[in-house]
Formats: sequence, C-alpha cells, structure tokens
Amino acid sequence: MTKYKVIALSVGGLNKKIYNSNDIVTAENFPEGNISGLVSGGFLEEIIEKPKKEESSKNEKFDKKKVGE
Repeated sequence: MTKYKVIALSVGGLNKKIYNSNDIVTAENFPEGNISGLVSGGFLEEIIEKPKKEESSKNEKFDKKKVGE
C-alpha cells in the first residue's frame, strides 16, 4: 500500500476527517480516485521507502576485524 505525506497545511478526507501537514495517509483515507489529484495539486507527496540493508552485511564488518586494530 502506497503511503503519502501531507505537504499542504491541511487536507480533507473521508468522513470529514482533516489531515494536517506531515500526517501520513493512504488512498483509503480519501474518496476513490482523488489521490492522484491531490498529488498532482501539490497537497500530498508519495513516500518512497528505501530498502533496508541485510543484518548479515553489518555483522561481516565486525567479523573481519582483527583484535588489536
């Protein structure tokens, strides 16, 4: 599910719910088909999550160190 950040001062959603600046919302918070207009109108911006690095790659750095370095 795509998430969006409110970048306008506030935006009205379903059931008269008001979302304020920096709130995180999804398309389900708005009437069907409205999300694209809110993004193109500069009210919302899509949040693009960066992939997380694997934990094993972090541990490899410590495993390769020699004692006393």
